[in-house]
Amino acid sequence: MRDSNFLQGAARAASLALFFLFAYSGMSKLHDPGPTTRFLNAILEIPIPRMSIGVLGAIELSLSIWLASAWQRQWSGLAAAAMFTVFGVFHGVKAYLGVTSPCGCLGKNWLLADAPSQIWLGLSATGVLTALFLSQAERGRSGGAPAPGAKVMR
Repeated sequence: MRDSNFLQGAARAASLALFFLFAYSGMSKLHDPGPTTRFLNAILEIPIPRMSIGVLGAIELSLSIWLASAWQRQWSGLAAAAMFTVFGVFHGVKAYLGVTSPCGCLGKNWLLADAPSQIWLGLSATGVLTALFLSQAERGRSGGAPAPGAKVMR
């Protein structure tokens, strides 16, 4: 029982951390899509409409609300992991191409706005692991197979 309470508390903390991160990121893209637009233009080498960055911000904001609601937490955790994976791929491409423009992921005036890609790749990997933990913590709590030797009440 004690492990279950710890796991639930850790899952709530992970969910809230991801909620704040995606909410802030989404609102910053909705407020000023320019930095992210310039970043993606440099990475993809095709023009990206500013409106598509607004859509990305709305998706991040929706994901943050989904994470905070705790509804289908295993799926919201997987969705967050997918977002962090895409984020990591873009920063890997940024490092490979030697692009120096900031990504604008958390706004243009954020503390790590000009951090090297290696920092963002590390943050991305941490985000993926946190989101996968959230997904698996929920699966272990409900809906997953019972542990070996566990008593099943019918």
